[in-house]
Order: sequence, then C-alpha cells, then structure tokens
Amino acid sequence: MLSAQSISFTGNIYGFVGEKVLLLRKASKNVTFEGPISGAKILIKNSKGTITAITDITGSYHFVLPEKDNYLITISRNGYSTVIYNLKYEDAGVKSNFQVTSFILKNG
Repeated sequence: MLSAQSISFTGNIYGFVGEKVLLLRKASKNVTFEGPISGAKILIKNSKGTITAITDITGSYHFVLPEKDNYLITISRNGYSTVIYNLKYEDAGVKSNFQVTSFILKNG
C-alpha cells in the first residue's frame, strides 16, 4: 500500500492600505502596498489537529500538509484582515511543492 505524498507550501504575506483592490493590475488609486508582513499567523486545521506557521521578517512562510484531508487555512495578524480558505487535498499529483503561494492582507 502506498502512503500519501505530502505537499509543501512556501510563499509570502503582504499588506496593503486602502478601501479595496479590484485587480492587482488595476488597483484602485487609494491603495498603498506596504510590502511583506512579519509575524502573520497561519493556522492549518484538519481532522487530526492544527499546524501553525508564522511569517518571518521578510513575510515568508513554509508549511507541509502531511496527508490527504480537508484543511481550513486561516491567515491573520493583529491590525490586518483575515484570510480563510478551504483546501481539499485529494492527490499530490505531479506537483508537490507550491512555491510563491502569496497572500495579501488589508491593514485596518
């Protein structure tokens, strides 16, 4: 019996100040990008527990999903918006290392 292949995620968390972002290429004029956010907390929950990752001074993070499952991923930092998404890991396929998976949090 084959065991599940783990999936690795690496990326950055960035911040912005402003009302909204329509598209990254066409950001509204009242938006200012702050750059990397250090100390952002990433909680990765599945049916067996929780994994935690914290961004470093460059806003970088890394975590591994060790097995097939449904994961609830929450990205937050005090003073910023929170990003929550569901990831359904069924099969790693040919790609098991997702580099530069980045997120943007709104300041305020």
